[in-house]
Amino acid sequence: MQKGKDSNQPQAIYENSYRTDPEPQNLFKTTPIKEIVNGILKDQFESYEYDPNDASDRSQDVATLIINRVKDQIPPRYKCAVQVVISQTRPNAQYGFDVSSRCLWNTDTDNFITANYHAPKCTISCQLFACYKE
Repeated sequence: MQKGKDSNQPQAIYENSYRTDPEPQNLFKTTPIKEIVNGILKDQFESYEYDPNDASDRSQDVATLIINRVKDQIPPRYKCAVQVVISQTRPNAQYGFDVSSRCLWNTDTDNFITANYHAPKCTISCQLFACYKE
């Protein structure tokens, strides 16, 4: 071990693992993550009154909460991104919205989940993307 530049503690030397695919037991599993996300959406939006001034901050806070809660469930070497969209719903309105995304990824290792929650005054759509980083 080499000594670190600024301290007397030994400096660790890391070697590449040359692993381009996750081990089979470390693949991203969608079912437990989707249950966690559905629970968070229900807890956060069950009694939520839509406010256009608050929706942006609220969606960011919920996305951060989701990342923090699922962090322990994510296999090693996976990077996650979360998108939360909050839309107002009105009685007798005949409209909807589509959320789409594009990714360049490996279909063998990367995956995603989509969770939706319909509250009385709003509709929430959440997407979580998990990409294996080599």
